[in-house]
Amino acid sequence: VSENRPEQNNVQAIGGNPFIIKHPGEFEVAGAFIYGINIFKNGDDVKEGRRPLIYRIELEGITIAHLGSLYRASLKDAELAGLRDIDILTLPVGGGTVISPQQADNLVSQIEPRIVLPMYHHLPNLKQKLEKVDKFCKEIGVCQAERPNKLKINKKDLPQDDMQVIVLEKA
Repeated sequence: VSENRPEQNNVQAIGGNPFIIKHPGEFEVAGAFIYGINIFKNGDDVKEGRRPLIYRIELEGITIAHLGSLYRASLKDAELAGLRDIDILTLPVGGGTVISPQQADNLVSQIEPRIVLPMYHHLPNLKQKLEKVDKFCKEIGVCQAERPNKLKINKKDLPQDDMQVIVLEKA
């Protein structure tokens, strides 16, 4: 859970017995190493019930960073240190209550992942007003034309030279 607020998660909809992370720390789950990194902006975050986390996930030789509902335009050096050598980066790009397409582009430049998966952007019938993912694509300049509804990546499939931005269609 990147932000433990009702409008940001729906963990009660998950069936079975999932391992749910709601606080910073290091976790090992089913062969995956997960690092929850605290990104409090200031004391007001706690007062407002915001306890935002970003995640570093290491699984089968691939390192994923999930920036959740990140609303800060920049990360501190200590936070960025936990995001070195990222293969796949998921980050919000829609503006409003999360970072804007321009701010997302800036963070991608700092993190330098091999693959970027933009999220938290405008979708048809979504009530929240967010920017379209195409605005981020224009900003970053490298989105693929094909928009699959699922993605399967093995370590050997990761791009070696140029970063790829893959927009996933709603399944």
